[in-house]
Amino acid sequence: MAASPVFIGTPKSWLARVTAANTTPDANVTTNLVVLATGAATGTRIERLNVTHAPALATTANTVGMIRVYHKVSTTYRLVKELTMAVATRTASVAGSTNEWVRSDGQPIFILASGEELVVGTQVAEPYDITAVGGDY
Repeated sequence: MAASPVFIGTPKSWLARVTAANTTPDANVTTNLVVLATGAATGTRIERLNVTHAPALATTANTVGMIRVYHKVSTTYRLVKELTMAVATRTASVAGSTNEWVRSDGQPIFILASGEELVVGTQVAEPYDITAVGGDY
């Protein structure tokens, strides 16, 4: 056990766009999943995820659906979180559909060991931008 706390050495953000549907939450069906973040040699801490509907036309409504987050170790995928995406149509006074995953207790949402991956997918065939914020140890 370390005698002193360990902090992020290099702050980072990661961005992925998912567009093609993966209609099953079964972690063995990995079609259309996108790598969001890969653990650095020293480990990686993910503090939060932000998801935004990203249509080609700014006023396009999204379909209700799920963003799924998987933890990949070697060739094994495990579903760790589902984020519901509510229907919204952007206008001059209405924001588009967004969601976030952040813990209220100050702990990270995920710690990735070297080479492990945080992988994301959408349940509906619509574009979503997913941003992770954190850093490498």
